[in-house]
Amino acid sequence: MSITAGLATAGGPVNTATLVIAHAVVAGPGNRVLVFGLGNRFDETAATVVSDIGGALTKVIRHPNGTAQSAELWILKNPAVGTHTVTCTTTNSPARMRGSVVTLFGVDQVTTTRTPATFNGNATTPTVTATTVAGDVVLDVLAGKAPVGSLTVGAGQTLLDSDIGDDTTNAVVYGFSLEEATGTSTAMSWTRGSNDSNAHIGVPFIPAVAAAPGRLTTCLAA
Repeated sequence: MSITAGLATAGGPVNTATLVIAHAVVAGPGNRVLVFGLGNRFDETAATVVSDIGGALTKVIRHPNGTAQSAELWILKNPAVGTHTVTCTTTNSPARMRGSVVTLFGVDQVTTTRTPATFNGNATTPTVTATTVAGDVVLDVLAGKAPVGSLTVGAGQTLLDSDIGDDTTNAVVYGFSLEEATGTSTAMSWTRGSNDSNAHIGVPFIPAVAAAPGRLTTCLAA
């Protein structure tokens, strides 16, 4: 079974301690996983993310670049169909957050993700390279320092959401994209208009195994 994605819903940027996103979950082909990507201009160590369709989301990874930025990815398996809210709350205010929610279909509900890839530091082209199996789908989240001027998603990646930020309000530079893996490693990158600090993560999602066709056995009396 191949992993597919619905439409992403964006929220922010906000300069408060709470970010709320309303996201429509459709039935699709099943094996759903709701994914929340978060970029923060400052490192937040006490963020919580909850939904009205199943309580707390599970944090896959939070990766900081010192105290300058942090990139996070959270999931909720098998979300109910309908329009629901995802609420992220941090300990700091203003938090200067940007986030996005997307529903993936065809994802393994037991072993959902592989080991995340991470990068932090100054770069014009921040890049993470995840260890993958062909058929995985990698989602990445970029959180960077403004001003950036421009932000371009890497070749072969599907853009889900992006924002170039605002240095006046310290809003975060944000990127959210996905790419299907074709081999044992998958690189996810962005090109910034300026060389500055970033936190960047890439998380491989594992496709569900299609059920084997049933067998009909006929027993004949001797």
